[in-house]
Amino acid sequence: MNIYDFYVTLKDDRLISLESLKGKTLLIFNSSPLCYLSDYYIDIQDAYHSLHHLGLEVIDFPSDTFTDLSSYKDSEFNAEIDKRYKTSFIRTKRISLHDMNKEPLFAYLEMNTKFQGFDKLNAFTPTLTSIVKKNDPFYLKNSKIKWNFTFFIIDKYGNIVKRYEPTTPFSRIIRTINRIL
Repeated sequence: MNIYDFYVTLKDDRLISLESLKGKTLLIFNSSPLCYLSDYYIDIQDAYHSLHHLGLEVIDFPSDTFTDLSSYKDSEFNAEIDKRYKTSFIRTKRISLHDMNKEPLFAYLEMNTKFQGFDKLNAFTPTLTSIVKKNDPFYLKNSKIKWNFTFFIIDKYGNIVKRYEPTTPFSRIIRTINRIL
């Protein structure tokens, strides 16, 4: 099994096979437009704009697992993201990362990567650690996604290259993408 065995539902309700992206380097992440970290969208869009022609494809999976989006329709937060950040990469329908309803692609990504730890130099790390530890006292020992903007880089053959946690400087993520493009 690899990444190309999965299907995802896009924000416009079209179902696509990830196999249709074979040969591209993928940046896959879970997000929330209401998250403290949503300014990541600026860096992600810049990377997509600069590197798409070299084979980078970006897939955003909005989720209300960590930030409550229940009062918003998908179309509302999609419009807000597009307006605020002028994104042009792929976005899916809202997904769940809760164990019982977990998006199958993210279950696969979790099973095949390890938690990398939060960046100690990031100002948000103490707050995030406190929140995560309260909900999952064993968070250091499992591979569950801890928060919005957990990034996965997939090479053009469908292999998981690297997982990056939400407090990772985006420059480090870009270095990895540039290396494998």
